[in-house]
Amino acid sequence: MTTDPSSRSSRLPHATLAVYGIALICGSLYPLSGWRSAGVPMLGFLFDPWPRWWTVFDVVFNIAVYLPGGLLVAMLLRQGRLAALALPLAVLACSGAAVSLEALQSLLPNRVPSRLDWLANSAGALLGALLASPGERLTAASQRALEQRIAINRTDSAIGTLLLGVWLLIQWPSQRLLFGCGDILGAIVWLARLADPGASGADWRLDAVHTVFAEALGVAMAVVGVGLVVREVLPTRAPRAGVTALLLLAAAAIKTVAGAVVFGPDKALAWLTAGAQGGLLIGAVVLALLAAARRVTRLRIAIGALALASLLTTLYPFDIYYASVLTGRESGSWRNLDGLLRGAATVWPYATMLWCAQRLLRLRRTHPIIEPT
Repeated sequence: MTTDPSSRSSRLPHATLAVYGIALICGSLYPLSGWRSAGVPMLGFLFDPWPRWWTVFDVVFNIAVYLPGGLLVAMLLRQGRLAALALPLAVLACSGAAVSLEALQSLLPNRVPSRLDWLANSAGALLGALLASPGERLTAASQRALEQRIAINRTDSAIGTLLLGVWLLIQWPSQRLLFGCGDILGAIVWLARLADPGASGADWRLDAVHTVFAEALGVAMAVVGVGLVVREVLPTRAPRAGVTALLLLAAAAIKTVAGAVVFGPDKALAWLTAGAQGGLLIGAVVLALLAAARRVTRLRIAIGALALASLLTTLYPFDIYYASVLTGRESGSWRNLDGLLRGAATVWPYATMLWCAQRLLRLRRTHPIIEPT
């Protein structure tokens, strides 16, 4: 007996909640170093006087951060035996997580736990839980559309969709290389210093004369990698080229807005360099040529393209202007969000390569001969 795909629950909330939980912990406890005991009760902030100084932005930010948590937990609870209690249990779970993370902040330098933040977090969870019903309908409709392709299951499509959504988010922080992700130079230098204490990042970077070429190739490979992931996630009958174009336009819009906010309106298009323009054009041409390739070939090329883009991001020539931007970042919530997104940008290409490799293994097991789809 087969089950109607439309009657099965979506896996997207499960995958999103897992990533959201990791992001919430990392963002709340950023920079995850300098732990020490402050000599006060960890829950003492619950009984402290109300803060004399606070901003509307911080309150709205704390509400917005926990809104997805309330939404996702409530959606998952509505699928089980506790459906009738989904709303209060979701709020209780998120509020408990919020108070725990606030308490842990008392062990970090430059972090001050706040009862106001906790209440704002709980309010955000409540708002999210109230949106569980429409959120459930939206994800179910999206999942049915993705399942029109038989070869990709619910879990794979959910994770692939989530990876593409995260890719959009990580375009906000300023980058040395357009769409540049996977910079692990810090880890490479740390390992090199174990053998040579005098090693530095300059020893590994490309020379400045290769800047335009490295940027063009890096951007092209990023576009190819993202475009091939889109093609693997979407159903056969979907307008894949149009969706890829919209995704790239959305990323460009995020870059433009971020540039205007961080550097000023006159620098909004600073990301559109000669190398970036060449890379976008090359990437679009390569994607068009790969449209008729076999799926296993596209997945292998996606892995290679993402690996090369990550390598170029890591070895990209030093940029004094970019380094000055990093040292001048704002503090507070923006700094924590910026740090979280930069961490996600480091991990994203490697997580996406693992997803592509997993798709290859699944296709080999289920379809020994893969035709273009």
